[in-house]
Amino acid sequence: KGPFAVQPFDLSAMVRDMAGLLAISIPKNVALRIDCPEGIPAIVGDPAQIRQVVMNLITNAADAIGSAEGVVTLTTGVMECDEAYLAAGVVDDRLTAGSYVFCDVADTGAGMDEATRARIFDPFFTTKFAGRGLGLAALLGIVRRHKAAVRVESRLGKGARFRVLFPASAMPAADAPDETAAGAASGEG
Repeated sequence: KGPFAVQPFDLSAMVRDMAGLLAISIPKNVALRIDCPEGIPAIVGDPAQIRQVVMNLITNAADAIGSAEGVVTLTTGVMECDEAYLAAGVVDDRLTAGSYVFCDVADTGAGMDEATRARIFDPFFTTKFAGRGLGLAALLGIVRRHKAAVRVESRLGKGARFRVLFPASAMPAADAPDETAAGAASGEG
């Protein structure tokens, strides 16, 4: 919980601006691939909180790879979603069909079994030795506050894919997302 500074912004542009920070936040054995096309609709939200979502997803994906060689792929885009697709996500709010801008993070890590996948958003649940188990719980809170959805796909030995879907906005993106909470993306604040 905290201040909620809402504005329309371009998610792809934000991720491209974060690319350097994202690259240095993961181990050298993990390759980061980013595909964020221009021209997608804006989303309306708190840029600092969305940066935190992206950073949490990238960090968790890199952690899932561990010490092995692997790849984390971050993609943004836009898609039409029906209510059934949205209802199959983790957020239990009834979301309406329409255009959604997505942030998709996939890894080539070990993947999760069904029991682990069922608990990943629980506060204080972690599979990491030194983890606190708050990253995905915080992500879920941010997703709910933005009237967004999150879908998770994973199988043991096949990696994982997290897709966060934000309602597309007809409003034009602001020139640049507000940087008042620059530390939020790095976990500070």
